Amino acid sequence: MQSVARGSAIVLLLVAVSWAVSCGSGSPAATDTAHADAAVADTADLPAPSEVEGADTGHNADGAAELPPAEAFLFVKAPWLLNVGEDHVTVAWESDVQLATPSVVITTDAGPRLVTGTSGPLDLSHGPAVGKPPVTFQNRVQLTGLTAGSTVSYVVRNASGDAPGSFRTAPQKTGSAHLVVYGDTRIDEDAHRRVVEAFSAEAPDLLVHTGDLVHVPTEAALQVFFDVLSLVSADVPIVATIGNHETDLFRAWFLGFLEPPEGFEDGTNTAFAYGPAYFVVVNSLRDPSRPGFVDWFKGELTKAEGWPYRFVMFHSPIHTFSNHAPWEKGGEVIEPLLSEYGVTAVLAGHNHCYERFEVAGIPQLTLGGGGAPLYDVESNLVPGEEQFLKADGKFYHYLVLDLTPEAATARVMVVTPDTVEPFDAFTRPPAP
Repeated sequence: MQSVARGSAIVLLLVAVSWAVSCGSGSPAATDTAHADAAVADTADLPAPSEVEGADTGHNADGAAELPPAEAFLFVKAPWLLNVGEDHVTVAWESDVQLATPSVVITTDAGPRLVTGTSGPLDLSHGPAVGKPPVTFQNRVQLTGLTAGSTVSYVVRNASGDAPGSFRTAPQKTGSAHLVVYGDTRIDEDAHRRVVEAFSAEAPDLLVHTGDLVHVPTEAALQVFFDVLSLVSADVPIVATIGNHETDLFRAWFLGFLEPPEGFEDGTNTAFAYGPAYFVVVNSLRDPSRPGFVDWFKGELTKAEGWPYRFVMFHSPIHTFSNHAPWEKGGEVIEPLLSEYGVTAVLAGHNHCYERFEVAGIPQLTLGGGGAPLYDVESNLVPGEEQFLKADGKFYHYLVLDLTPEAATARVMVVTPDTVEPFDAFTRPPAP
């Protein structure tokens, strides 16, 4: 976990000596990352509050501008990043108390600025939410006006110890992107941690999760998930599809923590662009032949034609030889549209193994090796489909996607307690 031990006085004493002395007792602890040091140090040039987005204007006795003091709280869940785009991202964290004004100081090419947000209970109004709501508070600060493909350093202000981070905004569709995809992270915390530690070395721009974040999405289980993810969550935005262990009974927990953009029916069927890629995310727990879905799906695939790479993502694979049977309804309704709309690849999970099928030249991947108990491969062969299987294996893993104007390059990395080794790789051209 990245350190959250820097007192907010480090930021504030650089701006207003008159009250920084009262805030700045003790020596700050060292942070884990070099970019965190830069994020704090750069705030020395903070402009006056009247020039700072979201800040209240105030002056000390000498007429010098000052920032409002940071509030004190405990980080229940360390910061994570949501809904990243070319010019925006949302910084989220969970605190033990409700904050009057949650705030973030960011450092960009244009200089540092203060942005404030909202604080309140977890919003469970988006659907069923089995289990007792948490007694903690969700904080959201939306950063806007950013530059595409730029690195942004920030600090979540906390009088009990700031939390620094750094992320890259989405590049333009003509640019390049570096992504990691994995899924099925439930039950085995140690295995999940090894996978996250391994792909953290990749320094991805975006983390894509193929569902089943936890075994049962209770507050306790989600706490474990976010604790492990905190190895990267302050620096890498996350997106996910809903899995069968989230289920519609726990849909509000999934939507409340990850806040995907509204799509068809709700945020479990959604779509988003990231750099040269357009993602269409489907809830495979629901029947795709229901009224309205196909029109929505075709509409999103039509939008995707404006991007070089198009990915369709859902939890249950259409093709698999492992423990859970293939998603037949997906095969009937969704698969015929993949070639028609030039889909680059299909990303799925559900079965706790790696599989790559290729149907009509389109890779369809099972990426379920993020920490759940592993399943045997080729244990449930489907007659006539052996010709489509290109690679498989029973191991913990993640997928690295490098998207450039020339090609989409994918490589699968196997994670053991002692090693991280390549296993499979393929490339796909951009759409014409």
